[in-house]
Amino acid sequence: MRSELTTLLWVLLFLAGWATVATVGIASHIAIQAMVADVNSQVDEGKKFSELSWFPGKLERLLSEYSRIYPSGERIRKLRRLFRVQVLVMVVAGAIVMGWQGALFMGAVGSARQWMLFRKYGGA
Repeated sequence: MRSELTTLLWVLLFLAGWATVATVGIASHIAIQAMVADVNSQVDEGKKFSELSWFPGKLERLLSEYSRIYPSGERIRKLRRLFRVQVLVMVVAGAIVMGWQGALFMGAVGSARQWMLFRKYGGA
């Protein structure tokens, strides 16, 4: 009986993790596409962003253009919050799979990624 409860707990934890990753991923995608629409409505034809083929440099360029056009940067703050949830999920997954060393490693990697992407945009 105890073994079945433990297995059920792990399955539920796994499903909750995947549900969180999927939800945050979809919300991040929606936030980025809204930023693309906002920026594309304000820039010249040659500087418009396509909705496909994303890579880190393109996202950084989008954040730069968005913060130039919209200095308050509400969507950047929302995206930063979503990325923080992703880091938290990475830390929990690292702790479950590899112990505290895994949690530390995943937290360091996720935090470094966040810092590199959002360092220019200040705020919370």
